[in-house]
Amino acid sequence: MLRFIQPQEIEPYLSDASQYHGQAEGVIVPENEREVSEFLRDANSKKIPLTVSGGKTGLAGAAVPEGGWILSSEKLSRVLEIRKSNKESWARLEPAIHLKDLERALEAHGLFYPPDPTGPKAFLGGTLATNASGPNSFKYGPTRSYIRRIRTVLADGTILDLKRNQLRARRDGILEIPAGPRKIKIQVPHYGVPSVKHAGGYFSGAGMDAVDLFIGSEGTLGVSTEIEVNLLPLPEEVIAFVVFFSKEEDAWQFAREAREKGEARMLEYFDSGSLEFLRPDYPSIPKGAQACLFVEQEVEETRQAAPATQAWHQFFEKGGALPQIWEGTTAGKREEFRNFRSALPLAVREFLAEHRQIKVGTDTCVPHECFEDLMNFHRRSVEKIGIQSVTFGHIGESHVHLNLLPANEEEAQKARALYPELVQKALSLGGTFSAEHGVGKLKRRFLVELLGEKAIEEMRAVKRAFDPNLILGRGNLFEIK
Repeated sequence: MLRFIQPQEIEPYLSDASQYHGQAEGVIVPENEREVSEFLRDANSKKIPLTVSGGKTGLAGAAVPEGGWILSSEKLSRVLEIRKSNKESWARLEPAIHLKDLERALEAHGLFYPPDPTGPKAFLGGTLATNASGPNSFKYGPTRSYIRRIRTVLADGTILDLKRNQLRARRDGILEIPAGPRKIKIQVPHYGVPSVKHAGGYFSGAGMDAVDLFIGSEGTLGVSTEIEVNLLPLPEEVIAFVVFFSKEEDAWQFAREAREKGEARMLEYFDSGSLEFLRPDYPSIPKGAQACLFVEQEVEETRQAAPATQAWHQFFEKGGALPQIWEGTTAGKREEFRNFRSALPLAVREFLAEHRQIKVGTDTCVPHECFEDLMNFHRRSVEKIGIQSVTFGHIGESHVHLNLLPANEEEAQKARALYPELVQKALSLGGTFSAEHGVGKLKRRFLVELLGEKAIEEMRAVKRAFDPNLILGRGNLFEIK
């Protein structure tokens, strides 16, 4: 077990990808579950606040401490077991495995992990903590759908081993979980959440599974040490396209029709601002293009790839796409397209670093019928304040990210002032402020606005049952009272 107490050793753990910065007295880096349990037991007895840190790729500040100690999971990074069978396939993993490393390990077995959260440097444990999703979630859904078992250490050092379908809430809404010599009993929260893709707050629902309580809990209920995930066979073929449009509205309309068509596994969007950022490195982007879509479809048999490709081309032509279509029917080409998608966040980061500013970005999702309303509101809002922006993301789920890119402090103040208005618009349309990035510390005020203070108090009651001394993840999801 490693311990860091010198300021220069602690500093790398004090911020995440949100660029929110915190403070801590020290860092503990356990190498196994026993060390996690021992440290938690000691911290709990002394009522020392503890923040769990993983890959630090989060965008809501959940891994950033506001005092106390940091527990970094970075050494818990092993692939423990991969099982493949005709009935079901799964992997048993430690939480600090990088998603890209997991992808490579599974490919050797002809398998893949369907949620495919976007960040290759993210840790699996972090994606569980936020119920993360990615481009493939259009077809496959978020992380929650693929978690079959969790081993987690509670604040007092007790180790829980929870397998899906073993512990469920009773009809009266009580969920009991054996935890060593005691039983933890909670009332399942009654609040409702938007009927869109949403990742914010403790899961609730009639007859809910105990496993689901920990997915999306953002380090406030326990520290995961082992995760089992369900896997699927790699598809025989995947065809991919990057298709351009002369107007953003044409891309929105096409995405709506493609969603209804129901054959894509991925529908990703880039607006005109995004294409301007990408043009220097991708001169083959058509000059008249104002938007584009990245589309993928799985094909069950290789012989079906050619007719499926032809059908898409006919669909593109009918939908008013520009004739310069990028087509990818090989693994190499698909990787190029994935790199094209990931090049945008990199370009944004370089711009912000050059101007010494912090991105202001949304994670909103709205009902499909409200998507164009939200996008037009975004456009008017950005034009009003005159700040450069890019909008991209998971248009198949009506979930895209508007990123405001201030070039100076004056613009940064305007961007920060606009952000609540963007959130309020999404909420007014029946949407959410957090579709995949979680709440963390930076967005907890919006969780209150979405669900109400009564719902937050229900969450606090759940936390007190698992963590009576309130040491884990202080400030995540809600304020401690």
